[in-house]
Amino acid sequence: MKKYILRPGILLSIVTAGIALSSCEKVDEVPPYKESSSTKVYKLPDPTIMTAEETAELKAIKAEYEAAVNNN
Repeated sequence: MKKYILRPGILLSIVTAGIALSSCEKVDEVPPYKESSSTKVYKLPDPTIMTAEETAELKAIKAEYEAAVNNN
């Protein structure tokens, strides 16, 4: 009875180890660099000045954050 359990167990272990060892390949984490013949230049949009309401809201959020951090 042990032979019927032991042989498939060993065979299964060998197959599992073979699969595990053969699946370990070196992975290139960085995509390959390709030189482009494109002459496109990407430009960031021009910055806009915040309105008085946006400035007041930002200052309120910053004051709330500062109060929460300093109370610890």
